[in-house]
Amino acid sequence: MGFMKSITHRARLVTLFAGWFMLLLLTGCANMATTIELDGEKFSGTRVMSVTFDVDELNTKLPGGLEDLNELIDGAIPKQMTYQYEVKDSDAVYNFTLAFESKQDYIDKVKNLLSSKAPEVTFSYSTGAFTRGVVYKENFESRELFGWLDRVITENGLTSASQNYTSEKFWTQTGVKIHLDGDEFSCDGGQVDVTSGGQSVVTGITISTVMKTSGDIERKMQITVPSAVDKKQITQIEGFLNDNTPDSGRWSKRTRSNSIIYTVEFTAGSAAKLQTYMEKLTNAEAAVSFEDVQDISQPLAQSTELAEALDFSYFGGEGGVNVNYEISSEVSAPYRININEGDQEKDANAVADGSKLVEGGNVRTITYKTLFRRMARVNEIDYNLIQTGGNKFIREIVISLASGTDASILDNIAAYYKVKGAANTKITVENESVPTVKIYISGSAKKVVAAESVLFGGVGARALAYDRNWGIFNIKPTTKLMDSYDITSLVSLMNVSGYIYTYSYDGNMVTRITCTVDGEQVSKEMTNEEDVVGFGLSNGIQTIMIQGYYFNGWAVFFIVVFILLLIALIAMAVLLYLYKTGKIDIPDRFKKQPPMPEPEPQPIYAPMPPPMEYYPEPMPEPEPEPIPLPMPEPEPRDLTEGFGEEEPFVPIDFNIVPEPEPEPEPEPEPEPEPLGVEPDMNPVLSFSEKYHPTEEFVEKDPEPTVAPPPPPEPQPPVHETPADYTDEDMIDDLDALGLLGEYTRRVQKVKVRVRRVQVPDDED
Repeated sequence: MGFMKSITHRARLVTLFAGWFMLLLLTGCANMATTIELDGEKFSGTRVMSVTFDVDELNTKLPGGLEDLNELIDGAIPKQMTYQYEVKDSDAVYNFTLAFESKQDYIDKVKNLLSSKAPEVTFSYSTGAFTRGVVYKENFESRELFGWLDRVITENGLTSASQNYTSEKFWTQTGVKIHLDGDEFSCDGGQVDVTSGGQSVVTGITISTVMKTSGDIERKMQITVPSAVDKKQITQIEGFLNDNTPDSGRWSKRTRSNSIIYTVEFTAGSAAKLQTYMEKLTNAEAAVSFEDVQDISQPLAQSTELAEALDFSYFGGEGGVNVNYEISSEVSAPYRININEGDQEKDANAVADGSKLVEGGNVRTITYKTLFRRMARVNEIDYNLIQTGGNKFIREIVISLASGTDASILDNIAAYYKVKGAANTKITVENESVPTVKIYISGSAKKVVAAESVLFGGVGARALAYDRNWGIFNIKPTTKLMDSYDITSLVSLMNVSGYIYTYSYDGNMVTRITCTVDGEQVSKEMTNEEDVVGFGLSNGIQTIMIQGYYFNGWAVFFIVVFILLLIALIAMAVLLYLYKTGKIDIPDRFKKQPPMPEPEPQPIYAPMPPPMEYYPEPMPEPEPEPIPLPMPEPEPRDLTEGFGEEEPFVPIDFNIVPEPEPEPEPEPEPEPEPLGVEPDMNPVLSFSEKYHPTEEFVEKDPEPTVAPPPPPEPQPPVHETPADYTDEDMIDDLDALGLLGEYTRRVQKVKVRVRRVQVPDDED
């Protein structure tokens, strides 16, 4: 019974709905208006589609009235929708509502209502200080969300094919209104297409960054907006800057023609501080890092990379905004900026503007990576050639850096060239008042040139040659040195436009310098002859010709020896002449003395003693020698007897003191004969006190042996000197006889010696 009642009720409802539908077809199309209530921050709200028709006409055409219509809708409406109806005066308004909590929830629900396509929803909304409005677009209409009602009509045969039913003809869409956080936006028809809202008021942003020597990061951010922006927007911009400018910074405002420029300036002491400040100013997440990176291509640099990931959606929405990114450094200019577009990193087309790099473009989110080379400042490069011998050279390269240069940079330079250096290359580092790196290359000309080629590379000729005009008596031989080199890589690497070239050689004086630089020859005469030459040249192939001379020490030695020999010969000739003329004589100590003949023995004549009676004492008879007594033979001793018996021990005294010999009596000294007394020439025979002559001598006195006197020498005839004979006459006579020189020498040898006798005080 109930089943039959249900069928009867359904048949009646279909008949009622068909009649209502036919009424709508007869009376015209149903009007549909769409209203969207939207929370822009969450994209949550409701979509209400309202259908309006005349109640009196509906009651006339449909006997069941609104109750039967509502029962039919309840059985066919999708679960994503709800509906309500109300009667206002003579109109019945059905409100079909689609509620959603997010953008994705909205898309999912619409997808279930659409049967022929996938929904697309574009939404960008900002109520910030720099953008205000909405960009909201959909690819479907409200009437397309009522496909479920079309299926009910066609499936239940509420219309025939001859009636040519289409939803486009049935529904008349009067428009869409969007209520967004108190603002209303409207669209014609039933499709959402709001493009007038969401435009940025910012015409450009400039971000300038300066890396300070102290390590701080100084930033200036300029925001330009049109002067035509309403006061409400201006107030909101300035309020935003008041709330988000860092405490260490400030913001300012100035107006130029049709623009207003807001400038925010601040200093960050670290990358973390900079990140915090930029997150507040961009009202979005940011990432900032500042760290050292390895850069093996530049030994003079401490390379550091500043990386920033910034989001400019708050200033330009989904469409982005024009941003100019400028960066510079007080230490050294940055040389590369990388940007990330998606997941791919590439070099930016940064343009050098003085000491800064500039990168610009319309961006929404971007990552900048700026690489800095904190270059050590090189004050001077001395490229010295020291010649220590004919083919012995030392090439000394001295790189002088600014005071206070980090020690790691000096180590980097030393390590850089040690890798390339040959065995004859030595590198030292001095970090005192003037930090320096010294490179020494020693050896022959060929070895020096080979080591330089390895160190500095480059192109062009390299040569080192030395030539001299040597002579044994040439005191100032001429010299010529040719030095050709190319140190372009050294000059470029050290970022120096010029350097100092010096040449030195002990004892060598430079008179002329000829330089060939890039095909041009320049000569310089050295007015003040020097042994050290210094001048500046630019990089490139250099050829230097140095002419001069040096003092030949061997030549000076040979000349001095020759002069001394000549002087000695002349002196010997003069001395020989003076000796021959008798003006000088050889001292006796240098003369060769003939050997003295041995004197013949002469008899000794002793004075005879005065006659006296002398009775010689008889000599004592010699005592007879004692006859030695025979010693008894020792008895044989029985060693077996008395063995072990004690015998008396008699010590033997070995310290025998010899008897003292009698001291000889001193002989009496002979008394000196008094002056004026002639000595007694009579021979004196002296005998020893112990001598006793025998009787033979007593009876007969010995006759003394006296040698005969020598024969008298013949005396020369006595020459009597005339009374008027003078010294001049004597000199003339000696000169005539050739004896004047001998006389002069003898006169010079005459010396008067005066003996000084000291007389005691007690004598007269």
